[in-house]
Amino acid sequence: MQNRGTQASNMTEPIFQTLSNGLTTALYPQSHLHSLVFGLYIRVGSRYEMPEQKGITHFLEHVLFRGNGKYSNSLEMNRTFESWGGSLNAYTTREYMYFYGRLHPSFLEECLTFVGDLVRSPKFADVSLERNIILEERLQDVDSDGQLLDEDDVSRAMFWGEHPLGYPIIGIPKTIKQITEDQLEKHFHHFFGAKNMVLCLNGQFDPEQASQLMEKHLSDLPSGEARQPIRVPEEPNPQQHSAFVHHDSSQVGILLSFRGPAPQDPNYLSVSLLDRILDDGMSSRLWQRLVENRGLCYDLWTSIDTYHDCSLFDIGASVAPEKVVELVEGIYKEVYLLREEGATHDEFEHARKRWVFRQDYLLDHVTSLNEYVGGHVLYDTYQSLEQQRAQMEQLTLDHLHQAARMLFQPERQLLTAVGPLTKSIKRRLRNATEAL
Repeated sequence: MQNRGTQASNMTEPIFQTLSNGLTTALYPQSHLHSLVFGLYIRVGSRYEMPEQKGITHFLEHVLFRGNGKYSNSLEMNRTFESWGGSLNAYTTREYMYFYGRLHPSFLEECLTFVGDLVRSPKFADVSLERNIILEERLQDVDSDGQLLDEDDVSRAMFWGEHPLGYPIIGIPKTIKQITEDQLEKHFHHFFGAKNMVLCLNGQFDPEQASQLMEKHLSDLPSGEARQPIRVPEEPNPQQHSAFVHHDSSQVGILLSFRGPAPQDPNYLSVSLLDRILDDGMSSRLWQRLVENRGLCYDLWTSIDTYHDCSLFDIGASVAPEKVVELVEGIYKEVYLLREEGATHDEFEHARKRWVFRQDYLLDHVTSLNEYVGGHVLYDTYQSLEQQRAQMEQLTLDHLHQAARMLFQPERQLLTAVGPLTKSIKRRLRNATEAL
């Protein structure tokens, strides 16, 4: 076992190790806590799928809960894990699958054997039953005619086009109905190798004991290969800059997305500050100017949807139909002002200070810490908190303005709106996109 991390006495950074089969582990022992959290990342998501198998990764996530060589069914799996004081969960994204759970620290060895059993010998049982559950799950995102209503899925499909990043994670009814047990097994064996996974442990445990137990219980997993997804085009701008879905409801959901930099890009950290300037508390720009001062909506937010080689900067809101145009025009005005005039010195220092505080708070939230470490290590984009803080200290107001000029360009944007949209509203929203 290779150890390439920090000493256990430095608890601001994980201890990285690689097992003999190539499994990367990240250990975050925190003796003051009273629980243990594991997180297992697998480098597979909807981005890795073929058009005729859309949704197979999410389907596989469901099936892995249906039992394995040690636990005959989902009841045994969940009852066992819950008897250790926690609960088991998982989700699938466009770039990875993630299994995680919190439990009492006295069950460290049981946890690690459980993780091994989870990915060593799944039964692939009850495939038809899971298919029906997934088809029911998908109904949450469509109307009675099957029209897609989730702004995120509508936006990504339009933004990325035929690239797999545009596929809905859950899949589409046609492919969900056609996926077979044999295809699920092949998908599993192709991606579930030790070299294609990262295991994180966070909480109360002894790192030396954990290292020995991981080698004992997980080093026999097949090594496999580190898989690579289809890369995005160098300049993946959307083919059109607006996407509208009419649906009778009380509000319009909007999502304004801009193609952003990859996490390794020098502009990425500046973009993360732009995110905080626009939406980080009730004193931030969007909240003060559009909610507090004008009462245009209640739900207004920004976020960065980050992949290992690109990102999307999102501004989202839910708003009454009669206010949607005014709100969108107000958002575009704030984006324009940031691009043309930049942030103020006070905004810059305030956002930077809050960014540092959030980094400190991350050490108190074990699940979020696992997610931060695991997702980045999986794609070799990890930077320590100290490295990020040092880079943040080097940022200037000019760097921030440069990032805003790069990000908020008309050719990089896509406005998605889902809700009761008249022809007049659609026309005025298109005009707003052209005004940037």
